[in-house]
Amino acid sequence: MLAMLIFMMIGYYMSRRAILDLKGEKMLSWLILNVANPAMMIASSISEDNTLMPDELLQTLAAALLTYAVLILLSLVFPQLMRAPGGQRGVYREMVVFSNMGFMGFPLAAAMFGPAAVVVTSIFTIPFNLLIYTYGILIFEQEAAAKEAGEKKQKKDMAANALKKLINPGMLCSILGVIFTLLHPSLPDFAEVAVTHLSRLTASLSMMVIGASLTAFHLPDLFRDIRLLVFTLIRLIVFPIVLLSAARALVPDASEQLMNALFIVLATPVASMVAMLAQQNRGDYKFAAKGVAVSTILSVVTMPFVAWVLGL
Repeated sequence: MLAMLIFMMIGYYMSRRAILDLKGEKMLSWLILNVANPAMMIASSISEDNTLMPDELLQTLAAALLTYAVLILLSLVFPQLMRAPGGQRGVYREMVVFSNMGFMGFPLAAAMFGPAAVVVTSIFTIPFNLLIYTYGILIFEQEAAAKEAGEKKQKKDMAANALKKLINPGMLCSILGVIFTLLHPSLPDFAEVAVTHLSRLTASLSMMVIGASLTAFHLPDLFRDIRLLVFTLIRLIVFPIVLLSAARALVPDASEQLMNALFIVLATPVASMVAMLAQQNRGDYKFAAKGVAVSTILSVVTMPFVAWVLGL
């Protein structure tokens, strides 16, 4: 996490000095989401260290579906428990469910637990991608105040666009990674070299983009919202400790790779996609962006703490 923090500080410095502008951030984000992250999934699935068996993959998919079912249930009740204002409840619900697996999760999985953990974690992106473009949009649509007649067509168009967005490099490479893990194909040397080197871009570039995004806020102001601060600490500390402990108790024979993947999914900060969805679907974008920023900064401390408590 200290290494990740250094990358974030470099991105923050570059943005403050106008070396990396908003256009550059968007270009790097595209490169990470559509090239580097998918390459990491493929590189991990063909690694010699990856020895996952088909039954472990099925167990992981079942665990992923169950995990998101539990998170969705929590998202229905937790904003009320936090007494969140009406206009912010949708953001709180999104922050409960969606974690930053793409920019932060995969680099950490690779650094902490090795290639096998990346493969297992990538399986969680299948329900993640399905939910972010369906449940994620639905939350903000339900909270939208305007209900004009012309919105029906707009909603149909939005649903069609959501289905199109499900077909993306991350989703395709998650599925391809599962297939490669099961079949263990032998790829040409040039292909292995290409995906391996591209995958190494993920950790440093993703943290630089996150660091650069923090310049949009006056950092001391981020921690003046006590409700958001308390929620973030619960989200980053209590949720992963309680849910992972429950998983260990209910499934004592669960593989170590699955527990590691669950840690990544539950302990990483709020997904930056939450802010993007809020901006595009009439949600509280400023509050969503603040939630992403606060959780990202605090995760530098909370993730090592949670890992220590759980003995990972």
